[in-house]
Amino acid sequence: MFLSKENALRFVEECKRMKIEILGIDGFFLTDTTTQPSMENSVDFSSFYYSSKTNNLYKDAANFIGERDSDIYFEIVTGDGDIMLGNSATE
Repeated sequence: MFLSKENALRFVEECKRMKIEILGIDGFFLTDTTTQPSMENSVDFSSFYYSSKTNNLYKDAANFIGERDSDIYFEIVTGDGDIMLGNSATE
């Protein structure tokens, strides 16, 4: 139930269009039997330190996802408290 790289990029664009804040992106490696969180493929955009360094959250989010390998899947946490999950790992 995670977003593929392609769908995560689409979701970031939709957040931008709807002006929904992205608080963080969590990356995961998935196998048939495991879900492995990946700290090096995750980012927290909610900190004051980060927000003081950028003025283009959506570009930074898209760049972050775009730089990841295509075998990584994502959860995206938004400002309205929702976590965006895809319908399947094959999306």
